[in-house]
Amino acid sequence: MRNPVACAAFLWLLAACSAPDDGRMQDTAPSAAPARGQVAGNGPAAAAQGDGAAADAPAAPGPVAEMRDEPFDGATIPARFHGLYAAQGACESSGETSRLLIAADAVGFHESRGRVLRARGEGDALVVTLALAGEGETWERDYRFGLADGGQGLVDADSGLVRLRCAKAG
Repeated sequence: MRNPVACAAFLWLLAACSAPDDGRMQDTAPSAAPARGQVAGNGPAAAAQGDGAAADAPAAPGPVAEMRDEPFDGATIPARFHGLYAAQGACESSGETSRLLIAADAVGFHESRGRVLRARGEGDALVVTLALAGEGETWERDYRFGLADGGQGLVDADSGLVRLRCAKAG
């Protein structure tokens, strides 16, 4: 990471967005539309705000860039998260346990694959609920991820593992 202090602050903010996982699934549906600066169903936004000037400026319209500051809550993961990620130096090893493939409707881990049931968040923070299957079992679980280093890193907020975006997805 280029700035470990910013990464640590991002992880701390992202971890504060959710209640601790006690092994039970909870209904996190919001009762109303989230206020600016909040992630639907998960408290304060994980994105750090600078001096506030940029936050007050209106976003430039246009279809080219995704609106990174807009909260999202749906059945697909936004495109900015899509790709293959792995621990440093592990992108070329297909058997590497840190490899993680994120697509719009699924997330692939080393020994399991999850279908997206719900993806929510704001900016570079993502909470995704997956219906997982692997090694003959099925289960549901929430995962919390955050993009770092300009989208070149993916931080697992629960484990602290930092994966790097691989050049090739597959």
